[in-house]
Amino acid sequence: IMNAEAKASKIFIEHRTSGVILTKDVFKKKFLNEDINVNFLKFAYDQLNQESHNMGMRAILHHMRVFKLMQQYQPDWLMVDINYTNIKGFNDWVSRKFGYKTNYMAKIHGTIKKFTNIARKQGIPIADPYSNYKISKVKTQPVYLTGEELRRMIALRSSHDLPPTHLEVLSAYLFAATSGGFRISDWYRLTEENIVGKEIVFVPHKTRKFKTKIIRLEITDIGTEILNGRTGKLFNLPSEQKVNMYLKDLAILAEINKRITSHTARHTFATQYLEHGGKIERLQLILGHSKLEETMVYSHISDKTVSQSMRVMNVWKLQDPQTPE
Repeated sequence: IMNAEAKASKIFIEHRTSGVILTKDVFKKKFLNEDINVNFLKFAYDQLNQESHNMGMRAILHHMRVFKLMQQYQPDWLMVDINYTNIKGFNDWVSRKFGYKTNYMAKIHGTIKKFTNIARKQGIPIADPYSNYKISKVKTQPVYLTGEELRRMIALRSSHDLPPTHLEVLSAYLFAATSGGFRISDWYRLTEENIVGKEIVFVPHKTRKFKTKIIRLEITDIGTEILNGRTGKLFNLPSEQKVNMYLKDLAILAEINKRITSHTARHTFATQYLEHGGKIERLQLILGHSKLEETMVYSHISDKTVSQSMRVMNVWKLQDPQTPE
C-alpha cells in the first residue's frame, strides 16, 4: 500500500510541476503503466494523420522521412525506447550513413522532439531525451538576390523566349520577391478572391494553425503588372520540386551564380525592402513573424550592403601637391 501511495504521489507531483492537467484516465494509465509499451512511431503516425489537413505536402513528407529513418535504425520504438542513449545512437547512425549536415539533423531531432512533447502532454510516461541531448545548429545567412540580379530576372521575363512552365514559375517568384515575400505554400493558394481593391489580403498558410492574423498589403506596381488578366488561382504551378528545378534553369539563363529556390524570393523581398528605406518593424508585420528577432537577420544583411555602398565615394582621390612653378 505504501508503494502504491508513493507512486500516486509521484504522479501528482510530476503533473503539478509540469503544468499538465491530470485527468482520471491519464492517472490510471500512468499508475498502471499502460502506455509504457505503446509504439512511439505508431503514435507519431496517428498524430500526423490528425494534423495533416493543416500541413503542407513538404512538411508531411519530411515527417514521413524522419519516421522511415527511425524504422531503418530500429524497427520497433516503444515509448520506453525514447531516451538519451537511443537518440544519440540514432543521430550518429544517420549522420554516418547519410552524411546529413548539422542543420538538417537539427530538423530531424526537432520532429522527434515535437512528438515526444505531444505524448507527455497527453499523459504518456515518456522521458525527455533532449533534456540532456543538445540539438546543434549552425547559423547560416539567407540566400537572396541583389538589386542587379533581380533586374536580370525581371528582364528575363520580358524576353518572351521562355517555355510557359518556366514563365509561370518566374512570374510567381517575381511577385513574391517584389510584392510581399510570400512563401511557396501561399503561391499555391492565392486566388483572385484574395485581391480586394488594390490590396492582397490573406492569412499565411504556414502559420494559420497558430495565429489567424490577416495580412493586408498594397499591391506594388510590378505586382499589378504580373497579376494583370489572371483569374481563379493566381498562379498555376507544378510541384515544389519542379518549381525549384525551373528556378535553377532561370538562374543559369540570368547568369546568377546562386542556388535559387522559392524561398530566396522571400529573402530577396526582405533585403530589398530594407535597402530601399523600409522599416524593420513594418517588415516584421509584412512577413508575419511573431518575433522581431526572426526579422533582424535581414537587418544584418542590409547593414552590410549599406556599409559596402560607401565604395561609391572611392571616386575621390587625394592629388599629389603640385610643385610651384
